Amino acid sequence: MKAIFKKEINRFFSSPSGTLIIVIFLLINSSLLWWISGTGQNILEAGYANIDPLFFIAPFLLLLFIPSICMNSFSAEIEKGTIETLKTKPITNFQIILGKYFAIITIVSLSILPTFTYLFSVYYLSENGIDLGGITGSYIGLFLLSFVFASISLFCSSLSRNPLSALIISIIMCSLFYFGFDIISNIDNLEPFKIEISKLGIASHYKTLSKGLLGITDVLYFLIIIMLFLQFTNLNLNKKND
Repeated sequence: MKAIFKKEINRFFSSPSGTLIIVIFLLINSSLLWWISGTGQNILEAGYANIDPLFFIAPFLLLLFIPSICMNSFSAEIEKGTIETLKTKPITNFQIILGKYFAIITIVSLSILPTFTYLFSVYYLSENGIDLGGITGSYIGLFLLSFVFASISLFCSSLSRNPLSALIISIIMCSLFYFGFDIISNIDNLEPFKIEISKLGIASHYKTLSKGLLGITDVLYFLIIIMLFLQFTNLNLNKKND
């Protein structure tokens, strides 16, 4: 599993496109939060010391960023036939999946870490300090959201031998799990079940955490979704073995 992890990390950072994806993600974040005015998300225009706009913008960017990282994880292996070579190694399919998954969340985490500079900047610019407790909860929510998108995107990569198809499927799947349940909950006939349906989606739990409210239920929700999609990936790979 460790070899798979190192291979995926090296493959990503040895490719110019890998570094470019991270640079674009951070540039768009910085532009929206610090440079572009009139969007309603500019931190300097907000008039109060917090980085809430980051946690509002991040899910939209991650919906594109994480599938872009994951699209080659299995689809490229299937397309080139190297997945069969991996399966001959003395490791299980699930160990292969975990090796790739941990590599992806490591890359995603390294991409999010530079946003801490926004926190430090706002902290030193503010006169009365900022709510570090609330921001800590928000960051936990952001990392958990990223890890969920990574598990969904990894599963989608195992569905297709074409990386572009895997990318499109991943974006659709992540979007459905993030926005879909909120959209369904607003259907008139389902109004009595609005809250229950909304809580099935990622957005409801992420929004709670992004307010700095760190609840066990919300954390467990994310962990369960992650484990489910990793298991779905395992089942899919085992099916391809038959």
